[in-house]
Amino acid sequence: MSGGSMNYLSYKLEDAEFYENTPERRAFRKHLNLVAAALHEIEWVDSGDTEPGKADKQAIMKCISKQDILSHLQAEAKELVQQLKEYTR
Repeated sequence: MSGGSMNYLSYKLEDAEFYENTPERRAFRKHLNLVAAALHEIEWVDSGDTEPGKADKQAIMKCISKQDILSHLQAEAKELVQQLKEYTR
């Protein structure tokens, strides 16, 4: 598959129009642009246009923290432990 595996979602985010008349909205625009850049990298990897590697990981890590990942992994682990308990009863 080449290009557009996500229907160029990153461009839609970049083109999102809203009033940027408060500091919160301007900061949100900056964050939205980081998310758009990460989605662009993910889309090109998933489309087979580029190899997975540093570019997509770095772009994602500009949007989230290591703590975000740790929290998610902990929640997944908790769920897996619960499922294991259910199957070993």
